[in-house]
Formats: sequence, C-alpha cells, structure tokens
Amino acid sequence: VVFIDGRPDKSQHRLFKIKSAPANDDLDSLAEIVNRRFNHLEWPWPSIILVDGGKPQVDFIFSVLKNRQINIPLLGISKLQNDKLVFPVKTKAAFKDMAETIKNILLQAREEAHRFAINFSRRRRKKYANF
Repeated sequence: VVFIDGRPDKSQHRLFKIKSAPANDDLDSLAEIVNRRFNHLEWPWPSIILVDGGKPQVDFIFSVLKNRQINIPLLGISKLQNDKLVFPVKTKAAFKDMAETIKNILLQAREEAHRFAINFSRRRRKKYANF
C-alpha cells in the first residue's frame, strides 16, 4: 500500500501474487515482493519501507535492499511485541525518533495493508467457490 501525507493513496496500491517463493515461506515471499516491486522503475520510489514483522523480517529485507543497492529507510512493526517499531542495525537515532512521532500513521498503513490483502483474498476465494 502507499500512503502520501499520512493518507492512503488507493490508486497506487499493488497486489503481488507469490509466484516463486515456497508456500509458507514468509521471508522468501517478502523478498519476492520487494524484488518485483523495485523491478518497476516507472513507479515512484517510497521514502520509507514498512514491513509487517519483527527483527527477522526487517533484517532479511534490509539485506535484500542492500544487495540491490537500494538505500531507503526501512522499519518493521512487531505485532508480537505490542506493535514495537523494529529497525535494522546502525539505524540513526534521528530516523528512529521521527518514526516514533509518526507511529500512528505507520500503524494505519499496516492496517490498510491488511485490509487490502484480506479483501483480495476474499474476492479470490469467492471466485473459486463459484466453480
């Protein structure tokens, strides 16, 4: 999902069906999505990347971005730690402080991503249930 000035821009939301990652492999699925997203050079790049996950997901995506030489601030939200913000190693304190000030917007972005994905999943299940 895309947020601009703290509000969702639904015209820029994109769905990526997992094609190559093994079933139930969250990390490879995230890597596939990130790689496919950044293969679209015609789409504007985000100013922040938010991952729905904790330290393992953030560190893994950080390495994917680093391998692609993409230098965009990254953070995650760990639901298992009461919506704690999670950062890659060596993240500057200024970015951490800024992220804390917009935490409510980041939480809204995560909820919008969930809403968007769940609606797609429901439409897809309904489509196949009609066969």
